[in-house]
Amino acid sequence: MSSRGLSVIALLSALMLMSACGFHLRGKGQQAVVPQELATMSIRSSDNKIINAPLLEILREVLRQQAKIQLVSASEAQYPQLILNKEKTTSRVLTVSGTTGRVTEMMLEYRVSFRLVLDKKELLSSQDIYVQRDYSFDSQNVVAKEREEKYLLKQLRYRAAQQILRRLSSLKMNKE
Repeated sequence: MSSRGLSVIALLSALMLMSACGFHLRGKGQQAVVPQELATMSIRSSDNKIINAPLLEILREVLRQQAKIQLVSASEAQYPQLILNKEKTTSRVLTVSGTTGRVTEMMLEYRVSFRLVLDKKELLSSQDIYVQRDYSFDSQNVVAKEREEKYLLKQLRYRAAQQILRRLSSLKMNKE
């Protein structure tokens, strides 16, 4: 048998083994499974002031598309409410050039806390999500780096929304 034939057989064998063990790429082609009690819910911020905040918009999109959750108005009290409590973004210096003393690398950190309630009863107590990303910084190209930071912040919010969905998916609802 030729080496090409052996390579094909080895590749097919590896693919069969990976599929047999349940391997799949995270977030690709899979719909998140949430408890049936969460099939319809609302999302709001704890202060009710922020209606179209970036995280709320991303979270709405993620819940609708990846979990097929029907989102309703927060005034409909018979459905669970996902409440976003706090959101904080920080940026800090990671490295400084030894010769010039200029910042060369930054870290962008994003934190959000949320809880899930139904009729003033906590279904999920306050949970904290923390995601971070480091990036190179060039003081000679500040405008481009500001755009990059905005893009990275959007990606961090998306990752936070993914983590919120995973926590909702792992929630075990009590049957009463």
